[in-house]
This record gives sequence, C-alpha cells and structure tokens, in this order.
Amino acid sequence: IGVYGLGTWIPVVHLVAAGLDQGLSSERANDLVLCFAAGSIGLRVPINALADRLGRRKVWMLASMGYALIDFALPFLWTSYPAAMYPYAVLAGGFTGGLNSLMVTLAPEVVSPEQMGQAVSVSTATLGLGTFAGPVIAGAIFDSLGSYRGGWWFAASCLCSGCLLLLVPVEWFGRQPGPGEVASPGPLGCRREAATIVGKA
Repeated sequence: IGVYGLGTWIPVVHLVAAGLDQGLSSERANDLVLCFAAGSIGLRVPINALADRLGRRKVWMLASMGYALIDFALPFLWTSYPAAMYPYAVLAGGFTGGLNSLMVTLAPEVVSPEQMGQAVSVSTATLGLGTFAGPVIAGAIFDSLGSYRGGWWFAASCLCSGCLLLLVPVEWFGRQPGPGEVASPGPLGCRREAATIVGKA
C-alpha cells in the first residue's frame, strides 16, 4: 500500500502545475482538478461493482496496472496535444478513487480476521508516508530534468511495483495458519479460510 501511495498522489499534487508546464492557461489548468474529481466520483462505483464480481485483489491489480499504463503513455501524447490532459485527469481520478475505496476492503483477501486490525493500521500508515513522499520525489525529478514526464514515469513504476507485491505469498512473511484455519487455494493461492471441524458423535 505504501508503494502504491508513492505513485497515486503525484497527479493530485502536480497535475495543475503539469498543465501549466504544457502551456495551458491558469483557468484551464485548474479545470483539470474538476475533471479529476468527476472521475473519482463517477468511476468509483463501477470499479467497486466489478470488484464484487471478480474479487477485490484482482480488480485492485487490474486498476493499478491500468493507472500505471496511462501514467506512462499519456505524457507522450499531451506533449503534442495538451488537451489530452483532460481525459487523463478523468481516468486518473477514477483509478485513484476506486483504488482508495478498495484499499479498505482489500485486507480480508490477504490476511486472516485476527490480523485485520494490524493490517489496516499498517496499510493506512504506509499509505500516508507514500502519499507524502511521492509528490516530493516527483518534484525533485522535475527540478532535475525540467519535465514532469519523469515524475509520471516514477508514479507508473510505483503502481506496477505495488501491484506485483500482491503476488508475493503471505507465507513468505512467516504467516502460519491460526487456530481453526487451514491453507486454502483462494485468490492467487495465498488466502486463508476458517476450517469447520466436525467432531465425532
């Protein structure tokens, strides 16, 4: 979650400045924030509906990779066509809103009920650190290269990395079945489910 946070907040902080850098007027650059907010509201519901059907972890990974794709590709396009920043802002807002809302319900597909409190606390703390550090790093990249393209590519790499970390089996971190639990195939082979023990009569 912390690695995801590094990438997801860069457009929130730097989108208007990037628009100005591409030659948009101050008024039109500020409109990007409205597009971002509209995307966050409008696309959050379908993303969560899809998660209910396919599973939160799978949709989280698909949305993260989709977000990474537009972060990587669209800076090439808006260099020649600054108006492309508007659909980008809508999509970025939708992915940010959808992923943030899924984050709250992602833990049950990764950890056992006994570890839920700890998992939510750790994910919230690391998300805060990531969303603080990501825009700072992107700003440093801009100062170094003179272009926001590098910052967006950094965001894309963070989103990809956060997605790939969900492929790591939780057993690698030393998690063992708790009382009344057994290993279960689950999504990507690393979910635990409560076992029902039937006693002999």
